[in-house]
This record gives sequence, structure tokens and C-alpha cells, in this order.
Amino acid sequence: MKRNYMLYKRYINLFKKGSISTSFSPRFPDYADKYKFNLIKKAINHCNKSTFLDIGAGSGRLSLLLINSNFKSGIALEVAPDNQIWDKNLKQHSNLQLLTGLLQEKLPELSITHKSNINFILLSELFEHIPLDYIDTFIKYLYKILSNNGVIYLTTPNSIVQGQAEQSSRYYKIQEYGHHKHYNLQELKVLFLKHNLKITSYNFESGYIKRNFYNKFFYRISRLDNKLLTTKKLPSYIRYIYKIISYPLIYILKFYFWSLSKVVFFSEQKFNNENNSETIVLEIKKI
Repeated sequence: MKRNYMLYKRYINLFKKGSISTSFSPRFPDYADKYKFNLIKKAINHCNKSTFLDIGAGSGRLSLLLINSNFKSGIALEVAPDNQIWDKNLKQHSNLQLLTGLLQEKLPELSITHKSNINFILLSELFEHIPLDYIDTFIKYLYKILSNNGVIYLTTPNSIVQGQAEQSSRYYKIQEYGHHKHYNLQELKVLFLKHNLKITSYNFESGYIKRNFYNKFFYRISRLDNKLLTTKKLPSYIRYIYKIISYPLIYILKFYFWSLSKVVFFSEQKFNNENNSETIVLEIKKI
């Protein structure tokens, strides 16, 4: 397990250097992501580190982490990328490629240019966004581009804890590019097996303690600090004064979240299950 900590440490280092763009304050990273990164590292260890595909890459946080984790090359696919962030990412990593556009347009192309050539496919909080009338086609394309010994790493909302998508504020009829469906583990097993893909490992992330004692406070405080540091609505000298006078409080908060993350990590390892965790985490391979 110790070697799995390396991905988490690499993330912390990249975050501190400012290489990874998030909405969080640059003054303290999300320490409670340690369990999540350990699961990603475990999945990476089960495949060849040649080429990865990050579908729904967002600002490239996980793409940058993977390209700095001994992968020879990587492809990020994002429908609406932040060009300013991605220009910086691509300049720093010549072996990372960004594809822009809809899945319906790009996956058919990849199934030809990279047929059975992708060793690691990352679907981080993406699967729930796929329209139900496209889901079977989507999985067929995943099968085509995945190498024979490759791994699909998937995280998606757990319907048992988060409820159905149509009951969520993130439902696609309410929010653009929102959720179409939330799944439970059995539904996912049946769905992938239908396409000759087998779930070889499953875990659950974001249990009760992480959701209610860490996330609620960390997300709000970190995003507020980031906003106060960067907002153009305040004069630069006000932002500078805030940065200086808030240092003692930031150190206290940093220590608080770092300490609480230890409790979160222990609880995530020992107590997470389908009935108390909001996210399903899967490793999937070809049969």
C-alpha cells in the first residue's frame, strides 16, 4: 500500500507548485483525496503505462497527474475546455494531447486511430453524464479502444446514497451537461458484462465522515479563500492585505484539515460500503 501513496504525494507537490488548476485555494490542497488517489494508483499498477485517455478531463487535474506518473503519452477529451489553462498544460507536456468536442464525434475517430491501443481509460465523474440512448454505443467504443490488458477506471454517483439523477439538482433537464442516470453496483455489473467487460475490482469513496465533517467545510472555506485571493472585484492592494493578515488563520485551517484528513482516510479504508458512500469506484477489464 505504501507505494500507492506516491500518487497522492505527487498530486500535493504539483498542487503546491501551481501546476494543477482547481477552484480551491492554492494555500492548502485537498488532503482528504488521499484515499481516492490510492485507488487510482492501484488501478494504474494493473496496466501497461503507455497511453491513457482521460474522458471528461475538465481543467486537466487528473490528466496532469497521470502524465507525471510514468505514462509515455496521454489524451484528454473535454467538450468545453478552459483554453487558458490547457494552453499552459500542453506547453509543459508535449506528450499530452487535448481533443475538443462531443463524445459522439471524437470516440468514433479514436476507435480507428487508437483501436485496442489505450492502456488506461479514466472516467472520473463522467459516466452519469452519458445520455441513456447513447450508453451502449459509448461502452462499445470503450471496448474498441481499450487494449487487451488495459484498465477502465470509473467513478460515478452511487444511487443508493445519492438517489436517482432525476431527483438531483444536477439533473440534465435542470443543469446543462448534467446527470442522466445514477447507478448502483449491480446495474453497472450487468451493463458492462453485456459488452464483454468485467468489473474486476470495486470500492466506495466519500463516506459519511468525509461528506459531513470534511467536505462541507473544506470546499466552502477553500473556495472562499481562493476567490478573495483572485477576484478582480477587489483592488489588488486589498487582496494583498487579506493574504498577509489571513496567514495565521490559514495555518490553523491547514493543520485542521490535514489532521481531519487522517481520520477520513482511516474511515474510508475501514468502513466505506455501498450503503454509506456516495461514489462507486470501479476497475474494469475486457473478458
